[in-house]
Amino acid sequence: MNDQAKKDALDFLMNEKVGVLATVAEGNPHAAFIYYICDEYFNIYFTTVVNTKKHQNIASGSKVAFTVGKTKPPQTVQIEGSAEIVSDENTINALAALYIDIATENTHYPVPLTKLDWEKGVVMYKITPTRLKWSDFTDSKKKEEKGVSVVIIG
Repeated sequence: MNDQAKKDALDFLMNEKVGVLATVAEGNPHAAFIYYICDEYFNIYFTTVVNTKKHQNIASGSKVAFTVGKTKPPQTVQIEGSAEIVSDENTINALAALYIDIATENTHYPVPLTKLDWEKGVVMYKITPTRLKWSDFTDSKKKEEKGVSVVIIG
């Protein structure tokens, strides 16, 4: 992936707020729509309640896939990597406020954070990418497709 494609992919991830997380356990796939935060190294952070399928699946195997996309303009990032629970309190505190702001910024259709079972436990995960695919077809009408860039991270 060239430097411009890498910058474009990172800008895209940092400006979007939701994506689809895919996990698998015992051969059964599961996908969930999640809110996320991306850092400058393409690491993805998200929170979940411990009684969710995604948490249970990650606990049985840390390999995950994560996709963010949109149609106008047509762009997508696909990430493969591993997920681990964030245990550093400083990281959790720094990201928790950002995460809540993202999840509640749409006042017309807010995320029901108050309906989560906080007593059973909420965890923050970090996805560390091993492979990233950036697809950007914003110039396809001009027959100057930017195309697809793949980078192996790590």
